Amino acid sequence: MSFNTAEGRAEYTALNGQTDFTFVFKVYADTDLVVWLTPNGDVPDDTNDLLVLGTHYSVVINGDNGGTLTLSTPAAAGDKLTFIRRLAALRDVEYTHNGDLSSDVLNLDQNYQTYLIGDTLSALGKAVRVPDSSQGIDGTLPAPYPDAYIKWNSAGNALENDSNLSDQLKLAIEAAWDSEAARLTSLSIATEFVDGAGGSNEFVKLYTSNKDGTYTVTPQANVFSAKWYEFQAMGSAKTATDAATSVIQGLREDYNYVSTQGQTTFTQHYNVGLVDVYVEGIKLVPVVDFVATDGQNVMLNTPLDANKEVEIIAQGIATYPDFLIREW
Repeated sequence: MSFNTAEGRAEYTALNGQTDFTFVFKVYADTDLVVWLTPNGDVPDDTNDLLVLGTHYSVVINGDNGGTLTLSTPAAAGDKLTFIRRLAALRDVEYTHNGDLSSDVLNLDQNYQTYLIGDTLSALGKAVRVPDSSQGIDGTLPAPYPDAYIKWNSAGNALENDSNLSDQLKLAIEAAWDSEAARLTSLSIATEFVDGAGGSNEFVKLYTSNKDGTYTVTPQANVFSAKWYEFQAMGSAKTATDAATSVIQGLREDYNYVSTQGQTTFTQHYNVGLVDVYVEGIKLVPVVDFVATDGQNVMLNTPLDANKEVEIIAQGIATYPDFLIREW
C-alpha cells in the first residue's frame, strides 16, 4: 500500500456541459469528499454552493490514486468546482501487547493519520495568520461587537474592536452624502416644474444632507426646472407633458482663473450640483477631484502649481416669482 503525496484538494473551471472531473488524491470512501459548485460570475458561498452526494454527484474511486467525480447535471462554462478530502478524526486500529504487527495494518493506520494531518495543514494555509517570525503577538480575535471593525492595538501586539471612524473616512462619507444631495437636486431641477397656484405639478426640490444618510427636502416655490424654462423661452411649451419630454438646456456662466502656488480654493457662486470644473482643459470629477457643496467655494482635493488655468462653469437656474404653468 503506497502513500499518495497529492494534496487533498482539487479546483476546476468547468467547460460547457462538462460532467466528469478527475482527482488524484487518496480517499477511502465517496463520503470523504466535500464538493462545492459556484456558478460562473457568482461569489463563492460554502452554504449555497455545497453539493449533495447521490443527488448532485457520484464518485468512482481509483484505488490509492484518486478517482472521478461525475455531476448529475452538466456544468455551465466558467462554473467553479472545488472539492476537498475531509476525513473523520478517528482511530479504528488497536494494537495489542505482544500481538502481530502487520505492515499492511501499520501502513494503513499511519497513512490515514498522515492524510488527516496534511488536510489540516492545507486548511490552515487558507487561514489568516501573522508571520511566523513575529514575536509577542496575541492573534486572538476580540468578541463580536455591533458595527465595529477589527484593528491592531496601539502597541501592535493584539487585535481589538474599534467602532470609531477615522476623520478621513468621515469626510469621505459626508462628501458622498453631499454629492448624492446634489444629484437629487439636479434631478429635480431637470424633471419637475413650478406651479405657484398649487396645481398638480411638483415644485423643484432642494436636497441638503443631514450628515447621517438622510436628506432635508425644501420645495422651491419660484424656481423653474431648466427643462421648462427652455420651452418657455422658445414660446413653444404647450403642456407640462410636452415640457417633460424636452431636451434639458440650462443657463451658464463661465469663470476663468490662473492659480497661485498651492491654491485649492476658488470662491465663486454656483448652484449646488450644477458646476463643472476644468484644470488645464481637463474636466475634474466631483468628490474625487473637488468638492462644491456650499454654493460659494470650489475646493480642489489636490493643490495646484502656479499659473494653472482653471475654468469654473456654473449652470444657471431661471427664476420667476410665483410663475404659474399655463398653455401658450
